[in-house]
Amino acid sequence: MLLRAAGLAPMILPAHHRNGHGGTKPSPTPTPTDPGPAGDLSFAGVNWLRRTWPGAPHYNGQWSGDNVVQNADGTVTLRLTNPGGSPVAAELLSTRAGWGYGSYALDFRADVDVVSQSVVWGNLFTYDSTQPWDASHNEIDAGEISAWGVPGIAPRLTAGYWLPGPTNVLSHNESLPRGLRVFRTTMTWGPGTVSFATYAGATAADTLIASSRVDSSALPVPAAERVHLNLWVTDANEDDESQAAPFEVTVTGFGFTPA
Repeated sequence: MLLRAAGLAPMILPAHHRNGHGGTKPSPTPTPTDPGPAGDLSFAGVNWLRRTWPGAPHYNGQWSGDNVVQNADGTVTLRLTNPGGSPVAAELLSTRAGWGYGSYALDFRADVDVVSQSVVWGNLFTYDSTQPWDASHNEIDAGEISAWGVPGIAPRLTAGYWLPGPTNVLSHNESLPRGLRVFRTTMTWGPGTVSFATYAGATAADTLIASSRVDSSALPVPAAERVHLNLWVTDANEDDESQAAPFEVTVTGFGFTPA
């Protein structure tokens, strides 16, 4: 996500289910029929761009296209590197704009037990850069994992959206159990409603970690939003961001079904 650096206090909304366990994860959503214009790489039937331009939310504004690597098996790895005390972030965004209402899903692998406390994995969020900052860029965050620079706490899983202001609204905010390696994040967005769920496990994403739903006329409406994934460092607290250890996430699947 691209707005967390604003340091705004979240409003916590009731979740329909919190820390739910058991159940069966949903099947992957189909490959989108519209891949978008040609970009830097193709993954899961979608064309994507590697971010190369500087700026927020990464604390020092440094991003590199080299930190997004497509692997021989077709998966994509995003890396946070730290060449000499100046971490460099990674971001992948769809060339397609205007995804709109529907069901989204992202599968990925990461060892979040070893992630530095200020590293943020912004997985599966929609963001419309054509919308102004104070209108929150129509951002919806289906899943973020970070300790937000707070010493001594495990990474947390959050989902939510942004109101004009901009003001962050969290739908759920849950601690992550240890030992997770494989994840699936899902989001279903419709007129006045959005629901989120993240499943995870040691070898298969088959345990529901958190789910929630928001029904509100204040939710973002479709415009020119793109799908984004990013890996970066926050300066939300007083830890030494320059010491963030290298970290990587491998994205193994993406799907979208329009409403």
